[in-house]
Amino acid sequence: MDTTVYILLDELYSRIRAEEDCASALSRQIEWLRGQGCREAVLIDARDADTDVTEKLGQKLALRAYIGKDAFAAALEDAESAHCVMIQAGFPFGMELSCFFEQCARCADGLLLALRYSEEKTPDTRYVFWGSSVIEFMMRENCSEERYVYGGLCAGTRAFFLENVPQANLDTEYFRQVFDVGKLHGFPIPMWNHDPAKISEDAPLPALFLDRDGVLLEDTGYINDPETLVYNDALLEALADCDYLRKGAAIVIVSNQAGIAKGLVTREEAEAVNARVCAHMQEIGLAVDGVWYCPYHEDGEIPELSRGSLRRKPSPGMLLLAAEALHLDLARSLMAGDSESDRIALPYLETFLFSDEFPYAHEQKGGIADLLQTIARKFGGEAELNDQAAENG
Repeated sequence: MDTTVYILLDELYSRIRAEEDCASALSRQIEWLRGQGCREAVLIDARDADTDVTEKLGQKLALRAYIGKDAFAAALEDAESAHCVMIQAGFPFGMELSCFFEQCARCADGLLLALRYSEEKTPDTRYVFWGSSVIEFMMRENCSEERYVYGGLCAGTRAFFLENVPQANLDTEYFRQVFDVGKLHGFPIPMWNHDPAKISEDAPLPALFLDRDGVLLEDTGYINDPETLVYNDALLEALADCDYLRKGAAIVIVSNQAGIAKGLVTREEAEAVNARVCAHMQEIGLAVDGVWYCPYHEDGEIPELSRGSLRRKPSPGMLLLAAEALHLDLARSLMAGDSESDRIALPYLETFLFSDEFPYAHEQKGGIADLLQTIARKFGGEAELNDQAAENG
């Protein structure tokens, strides 16, 4: 990846005061960026005062540093790459940057933001909705609703930035200006750890995400009784025997449970069913790493649950939460479901949909054998898939 990454220091200084701690956080981030194939990292500090720390950091880390109100303009004039990547200092990201750059090509006329799913109650939250482009941009004084917020990473062409040079830091006001001219784009990603002092050194795991009703269980309606479950044991046993899952992939259940909002299932009943499913899978040899469900629906009867939700599939909220909690690599993961709502709205996540009827004949097209082949390709790679085909004659 032949590009220069511009590291913006304002956010880091607002969270970390000690120079040594700043240097430590930056060192880990730069090591991560180099592992992503970045050619060069450059420091940008657009403040007018207290810039001596930045000068020392640049010298200590052997990085170029642009300082002062003209920092962005000077850095962009010196840029050699066609694309410019701006990243907040100290922020780790829950995916490979190559996936982010692939999306840049689809919005070459504007600014692409990495968006983080958030349910935190914070003042002055940047309230961002994601679609093919950012379609709504709001500020809330004390927002507790789920939403997408800026995740500390953005990219655009050098030509775009030269035409729209930030006057200070990349902040809400700058994004508002880009939004007003219809050139602000969004791309949801997980963030494994928001604390720059605790960036995980462990490689993220791929995951197999499984829908519950209609995949693991026969969909008999709004399921509320653990004693009436009809399991898809043919699928579960095939997954338990799958070497590619045993080699280190996580297993996560993600399920829309509109029956809770409609008053047909209680949270306690839904969680009892989930617990029974996990226990049954454990008995077969499948350890479930986590379960996420969405209790919201716009046509609900329970007032506090009767609304749309970014958790509800095909929106990716549940998967983003799972990726952050379990340190998962969504770009190397797979979603398996039985309906179009399981085709998650993440351009870098692959989806497998069963095309046969429950419980899915093993050799039927779109059945269990096809899922296993998809898992082998996704988690084992093309080489291992070819070896498997050769062994099967």
